[in-house]
Amino acid sequence: MPEDRGWSSVWNPIFKDLFIFEMANNHQGNLEHGINIIREVASIAEKFKLNAAIKFQYRQLDTFIHPDFVNDTSNKHISRFLGTKLSLEQFETLIREAKNNGLWTACTPFDEASVGIIEKQDIDIIKIGSCSARDKPLLRRVSDARKPIVCSTAGASVKDLDFISHLFEGKKRDFAFMHCVALYPTHADKMALDRIDFLRHRYHVPVGFSTHESPDDFLPVRMAVAKGARLFERHVGKEAKDVNLNAYSSTAALAEKWVQAALDAMKYCNWNSVHDPLEIASLRDLERGVFLSRDVRKGDKISREDVFFAMPRKEGQMSSGEFRDGIVASQDIGRNAALPASQAVTADIEHLKAQIIQEAKSLLRSARIPIGTEYEAELSHHYGIEKMPETGLVMINCMDRDYCKKLLIQLPGQMHPEHHHLKKEECFQVLYGTVHVVIDGMKRVLRPGDKLLIKPGQKHSFSTETGAVIEEVSTKYEKGGSVYTDPSILSSNPDTRKTYLGKW
Repeated sequence: MPEDRGWSSVWNPIFKDLFIFEMANNHQGNLEHGINIIREVASIAEKFKLNAAIKFQYRQLDTFIHPDFVNDTSNKHISRFLGTKLSLEQFETLIREAKNNGLWTACTPFDEASVGIIEKQDIDIIKIGSCSARDKPLLRRVSDARKPIVCSTAGASVKDLDFISHLFEGKKRDFAFMHCVALYPTHADKMALDRIDFLRHRYHVPVGFSTHESPDDFLPVRMAVAKGARLFERHVGKEAKDVNLNAYSSTAALAEKWVQAALDAMKYCNWNSVHDPLEIASLRDLERGVFLSRDVRKGDKISREDVFFAMPRKEGQMSSGEFRDGIVASQDIGRNAALPASQAVTADIEHLKAQIIQEAKSLLRSARIPIGTEYEAELSHHYGIEKMPETGLVMINCMDRDYCKKLLIQLPGQMHPEHHHLKKEECFQVLYGTVHVVIDGMKRVLRPGDKLLIKPGQKHSFSTETGAVIEEVSTKYEKGGSVYTDPSILSSNPDTRKTYLGKW
């Protein structure tokens, strides 16, 4: 089940609902002007209690611009960069100002030397600009820095993005992708917000939205939130004497409205796994309740023919959806009377089995794991199928030869009791969810991609709060080769601990 708009426990929390305010060259090469922008951003962050960063840009202009082109007027950026240059000491003053105001600091380096300066100044986040998403020497240098990385993706091909993902994952760097369109300003027909879906589904990292639309257009950020964007970037500046902002940079007033639009969208999109009691009450008023169509005595079994369903359903009354054949009356109940929800229900193994299978299939769908047609499924229930929601797992046997492959599906809240194998060696790899393992008394937490080798004789148990899918590859299984620590399991017939389903 999605939690907190799809946030993963393995992602760096610095990215969570992060608002990056891009100052770029809007400091105008003026230290005081830059400080004023930072203070306005800090005021917005404080008002909304944001996870916020101010972002700078670093270029070592003496080497970044070829000396033969210092006076070139054909490229508008060169004169802009040179005309707004700040010294490293001035940038350090801006960094201190940002941190003193409770902001993260971020910086876009455009050359390798700038990455080294970011490291020395202990800037919190490295931002890769879209123009550098194919600059492999720079990307490799950034990957060597031990900093969280945010990478914009305007103009990047799938091959480019695959390279970046492979590089940063290989260096075990925390990174996020930013959907971005490098048209300034970006008009509606060029916004391409569906790319957010693509980035989320292909790379399984936090995905954000770096905006260049008109500063008074707040629809795109709302749509980006709905698409699953988890971090946001906006150019900000401050108008002053002889300072006019470009067509895609926000004043503080417009930036505040942009933040408000994003936060409002988050409220609309919020995933709440606990339903509001008022919602439940309003639905109950429309549900059908269970009523007796004949008099029943205490101890009678109640079948479908003994009841009818009608509204209104009263507080404490069983609903039509809760009724099952075999309910045992715990008191005398007259004809046309409501059947209390507290009536005892006889064990319905088929109903419970169906529920378990449905939930296991849903976990596989959430994990996007197809199992094909060549498999055998079984339920493993060490204390009986009635206790399987708490203890056990669903096993998909994919291959059983000299080596074996299985998928182990644990439902949320399930545990598998401590045991060891006499001969079998097995390797777990988590494909989905979070698994808590105890092996020879040592606790481990396994997340997607994590592996664990379990040797013969090693006692181990595992459980999950989230629900999990584990791939198990092992040497050949031999009946009776698993020895459980609990003597009540050990003394039971192994065949009673399993329900074989075949293909479900």
